[in-house]
Amino acid sequence: MFLVVAIDPNTLERRSANVQRRIADLEAAHARDGHRLATVSHELRRPLTSILGFALLSLDHWDELSDEEIHQAFEVIARQADGLNRLVATLQTMSLSEAGYLKPVPFVIDVGSALVEAVRGLPPGNDGIVIEKHPPTTVRVDPDHFQQIVSNLLANALVYGDRPISIRVVCADDWVDVSVCDLGQGVPDDFLPDLFTAFRQAEQRGQHVGTGLGLSICRALAEANDGDLRYEHNDPRGACFIVRLPRPRSVPGP
Repeated sequence: MFLVVAIDPNTLERRSANVQRRIADLEAAHARDGHRLATVSHELRRPLTSILGFALLSLDHWDELSDEEIHQAFEVIARQADGLNRLVATLQTMSLSEAGYLKPVPFVIDVGSALVEAVRGLPPGNDGIVIEKHPPTTVRVDPDHFQQIVSNLLANALVYGDRPISIRVVCADDWVDVSVCDLGQGVPDDFLPDLFTAFRQAEQRGQHVGTGLGLSICRALAEANDGDLRYEHNDPRGACFIVRLPRPRSVPGP
């Protein structure tokens, strides 16, 4: 005895379409994961190659190199190690953000002192950064998150912009704007919709630079600290990224 079941062709078509969409979503997710892995692997390998190369060069030819050449080699090593450390911190922050574990521990900090610390923390050779004069200002933010935001914005300006790079501080009753501005070409109009999207990169001198994570991480950190991050075209030319953070409440401290 056979049981005959009538299936509505429209229902079958809808189910088939749903299955096809799920397959397409899985393929897209797989492709994104593959792109992410390839991008991160490439960006990790690049500084490691420089660090290893210059370290071996210095060790193998130490007696043949001048003091200036040794100094230059260690400048490269320091710069590449700083970039590697920044990338690892960015990846860690991205993982915490995606998992919903990005929990700031806010304190009241002095903006001027924190900005000086961020600039001093850059590797050698990154001069041409000016902190414009501003009145004593405090914000309520996780100090490590503030350093990561400013350091990433400065690194972004050094790669994509032209110097001098200026850091400006504007205060209001409830918030403080910290702007990192350069004199480069600015962000292309067609890239603006993807500016804060992870793993999206604008072209710099005909090639992609970096992982495309820096700005998306900066925005996530700003929002986690009850602030935000926006882009404006710098006058007369260049890019200006502005992080807005809250002023301290009446009772300071964590």
